[in-house]
Amino acid sequence: MSLLFCDIEKRFRGGPTIRAAFETPADRFSVTVLFGPSGCGKTTILRCLAGLERPDRGVIRCGDATWLDTSTRAFVSPQQRGVGFLFQDYALFPHLSVGSNVAYGLRGLSRAERRRRVSEMLDMMQLSGLERRSPRTLSGGEQQRIALARVLVRRPRFLLLDEPLSALDTVVRESLRRELRQLLISFGIPCFIVTHDRHEAMALGDQLMVLLRGTVHQSGPLDAVFSRPANTEIARLLGIESVIPAKVVHADNGLATLEVEGGKTRLVVTSPLPAGQSVWLCIRGEDVSLYTGAGGTTSARNQIPARVISLEHEGPVVRVILDGGFHLVALVTRNAAADLGLQPGAMVTAHIKAPAIHVVPR
Repeated sequence: MSLLFCDIEKRFRGGPTIRAAFETPADRFSVTVLFGPSGCGKTTILRCLAGLERPDRGVIRCGDATWLDTSTRAFVSPQQRGVGFLFQDYALFPHLSVGSNVAYGLRGLSRAERRRRVSEMLDMMQLSGLERRSPRTLSGGEQQRIALARVLVRRPRFLLLDEPLSALDTVVRESLRRELRQLLISFGIPCFIVTHDRHEAMALGDQLMVLLRGTVHQSGPLDAVFSRPANTEIARLLGIESVIPAKVVHADNGLATLEVEGGKTRLVVTSPLPAGQSVWLCIRGEDVSLYTGAGGTTSARNQIPARVISLEHEGPVVRVILDGGFHLVALVTRNAAADLGLQPGAMVTAHIKAPAIHVVPR
């Protein structure tokens, strides 16, 4: 297996020190998302991989090739790394046509081969017929595909994308997430994507690296990181709706009973933590089911009487704020909210399965 290995440190005078250490397969398709708030170092790491920034310390190796080794002053230029970099603003040349933009990086090839590659790439990107158009006359989504075509036409071994959807308006951005993921799959090369949008991370990624204050705090398969954040700061960053302080009051055979601080509510979770341990409980809104009346048949161990405090409509989803002896958030569809007759003051029963509650020790 060929690996991309990175262990670097980049210092900024009067600013943060960016550190990253990871390795990922270099010979198969996978999307690694660098995720975190603005200023945490995501783009710096991407630029170091591309060779556009030089780390102050560290090593970057791709397979048998050493791209960077500060101990020996080894440095391979961006052109020699065979990496494609899609900039946040796409950096299209306004004075060149669509076809000329895509062909720009194909130096050293015959005119016929350049024409063939450009035509093939425009066809794959559903841009055929636009070769003579100016990029400024096209939509944001079309400009994004032009920029991606210009990067991919050179057949890079890695693809690096810096906030690839941020230049688009909200409606277009949401519609293009799935399209971008399918495009990346079709090309089958390893990708790194920078984003601070958790919805984009979930839609695009296979692996997730969470950065805070210049350091990678957690990494792993996307689903594992989203469902099992390492601490409460990451939990909140990833959008977990309810983060609740509690204490283990009983533990038995892999199950723990916890009492929520400030109240008498008790919850059962799957956890080996011993009695007396103070913890945080992380509960995703989609893991909270709401019932009225008898509540139906359920296997959930946790059934909590709660009062609806407020409803927040977010497109097709309703965020239901509850008081169940502690602050709890449930996410339901608009239809479900209407069927349940949810309104402020209504009484419901919130059901949460024990394995759905993630426990973080304090």
